[in-house]
Amino acid sequence: MVGWARWETGREGGCIHGSRREESPNLASKETRGEPGGSVSTDFVLGSGSGVERCFGTMKSEVGRLPHKAWIALLGVVLGGLAPVSALEVTVEVEEELYKYAPANNGAGPMWCAGSTSVARVGDVVYATGLETIPGAKPLNNCRWVLWRRNQEGWKRLYADESGRTREPAPMVVTRDGSVLVSANPTLSPPDREGGGPARPEVIRFSASGSGQPETWLPEWQGAPRFTEHSYRSFAADGQRGEWILFQNIDYTHAEWVFRDGEGRWAGRGRLEWPWGAQYAKPQAVRTCYPSVALRDRAVHFFGISDIQEPNPAWRTFKKELTGKDWDYDFRRLFYACDPGCDSRRVSSVGGDRQSR
Repeated sequence: MVGWARWETGREGGCIHGSRREESPNLASKETRGEPGGSVSTDFVLGSGSGVERCFGTMKSEVGRLPHKAWIALLGVVLGGLAPVSALEVTVEVEEELYKYAPANNGAGPMWCAGSTSVARVGDVVYATGLETIPGAKPLNNCRWVLWRRNQEGWKRLYADESGRTREPAPMVVTRDGSVLVSANPTLSPPDREGGGPARPEVIRFSASGSGQPETWLPEWQGAPRFTEHSYRSFAADGQRGEWILFQNIDYTHAEWVFRDGEGRWAGRGRLEWPWGAQYAKPQAVRTCYPSVALRDRAVHFFGISDIQEPNPAWRTFKKELTGKDWDYDFRRLFYACDPGCDSRRVSSVGGDRQSR
């Protein structure tokens, strides 16, 4: 992947993607420069140039020279240029209860993968994935995923993973050939083991025509990543091209990604390194979770939120006094990363193990 769209601007007004500098003459950088000859981290930058297509970086209040009103104005300009504003009318035609969920007490839930979709449509038929708590199973891996289908006859429980156990819900996508694809992350731990452990990501293919048996695909990752039950995974597809991409987190360091093209080839794979929080009292990688991911014509857009323990010591102390709880995570910063092409031609040059700091 190209790396995080987090820039530093200096006298040249260029754009830095990790260690790779690209000249971007239309960068809105003059508003965010520091002293002459120096450079500062910018909160929000809009650029156009080689490899930069309306990309923007971190949005935060701790660093930056612009007042908040200026940031809001710039945000309005950027978002105004991304999509036309038009009236949206919504009519509710059907409202139905699909299933009931018993709390699993494992930190996740049916909407835990809200950045990806768990509902998709093929023609007039609607598919949805659900999450069921397994009676008597010990958390964290005490759930199973379920696939539902709705046609003219109503909702039907089409499939359930009776053998695999998992923690999180299963995002899904559909493609032009009528494939219904479900992302699963079954644990490799024995059934009687409590807590987390290693996991094996899978993609299960169903045919919308109802013919044949489900197929299980094992993505061909780069190397042998140490996946666990905390996947924070994202699943996105370009349905018209029949292509899709899957991201899955590895601890607090990075996300692994794999791309499958319309010919059924594992055509791309690599790592998306987390942005670096150099301004914190204790500098650290900023784990990014719950992302919304879009794929179109092999261009990938990744938009997620910070998910780390509160990095500001004074704030952490205050919140502990206020709540009495040690659990304290920072969900304040939004990050965006993009790659104009995720096929195999780009893996060796901008993907793989390259550090994006």
